[in-house]
Amino acid sequence: MIFRTSKILVLSLLCVLVGCSKPNVGNNMTGDLVPFVLKCVTARGASPITNGLPELQAHWVFQSESWRDVIIISGSRFDEVQAFFKQAFGEPDRSLVSPLGASAGGGELRKALYGVNRIGVGLILADDSKNTMICILAPKP
Repeated sequence: MIFRTSKILVLSLLCVLVGCSKPNVGNNMTGDLVPFVLKCVTARGASPITNGLPELQAHWVFQSESWRDVIIISGSRFDEVQAFFKQAFGEPDRSLVSPLGASAGGGELRKALYGVNRIGVGLILADDSKNTMICILAPKP
């Protein structure tokens, strides 16, 4: 169990660092984030609940590779995205709040993690109080 938890934490940190290190690379998008995220997660194999989901107007940058999608949302929108995720996927498998070092601007890094076994994809929601990041990890073939 410790290895699995460590692996999730390493993957989430990697996703945050890789996804957020180049925020100007990718497709800039604006609009309702909810249908866009649903399209991404279902394309990767998830089966979310789609009835009665909220609208979430946002500006984001989208990056996609064969093994993951990264959505970087302008501003701290963690609570709104987490509320949408809870409606679509249920409670996260794990929620964490970690202090950020001074080199990262201080503050906190909030994360919510959803596992592949439960929802069909790995899903990481992270927020550093400046931007909110969604990382959708494809399951291993």
